[in-house]
Amino acid sequence: MGRRTIMMHIGELFILRININLQGSVLDSPELMWSEPELEPVYSAARSYLEINQRVSLLNQRLDVIADLVSLSLGFWCGGRVDC
Repeated sequence: MGRRTIMMHIGELFILRININLQGSVLDSPELMWSEPELEPVYSAARSYLEINQRVSLLNQRLDVIADLVSLSLGFWCGGRVDC
């Protein structure tokens, strides 16, 4: 696997993290809760039932492991050089 491919994988991991933690907003209450606050208990129950927080945490842990593997691959490819 070449340096370019490894760097592309690092970029893909970064985009996945952004989608999970920032753009997806799965950890925030939807805007509907502002206009319909009586739905908040239903939304909270659904989040709890679907284990959203645990799933996001698990995805982040898996991405950490993959990022470590990709970084390790880049380190082997560069032979320990910093300027790679």
